[in-house]
Amino acid sequence: MKRLITAFAILLLTSGAANATAKPLERMMKRMDTDGDGVISIDEFNPRREGIVERIDENEDGVVTLDEINQHIAYREAEMAEKIAEMRQRIQQHFDDADTDANGMVTEYEARSAAFNRIDEDGNGYLTEDELRTAGHDMKRHRRHRGGPDGV
Repeated sequence: MKRLITAFAILLLTSGAANATAKPLERMMKRMDTDGDGVISIDEFNPRREGIVERIDENEDGVVTLDEINQHIAYREAEMAEKIAEMRQRIQQHFDDADTDANGMVTEYEARSAAFNRIDEDGNGYLTEDELRTAGHDMKRHRRHRGGPDGV
């Protein structure tokens, strides 16, 4: 019986994975198969990296050298280091706000209270629908800004 349940669970999981990848593949085929013949030729093949050469080609000669790639990587690393530093500052601020007894530790109650207080804009001790909506919009905007699911 245990084997049957395990086999059934594996079947469900693998069929779900197949379905999850089928739809993106179908969309890719539809997007790239511009002549509708069911296959993608080299002329139709255009993965979502359009403009990558133009973005990395520093001297604008139409080609990318290894030096230009390394320069681009260094620029992106510096950009990421700056974002990480900003994130650490935000985390430190949130931690300090949550650690109300200043003992260097945050309890579940302190964390929950800090999150509640960030959302409770008018400080009346209650969350309104507008405050929750604003918090949701702020979270989406933050994800886009940092390159999250809705971001670049």
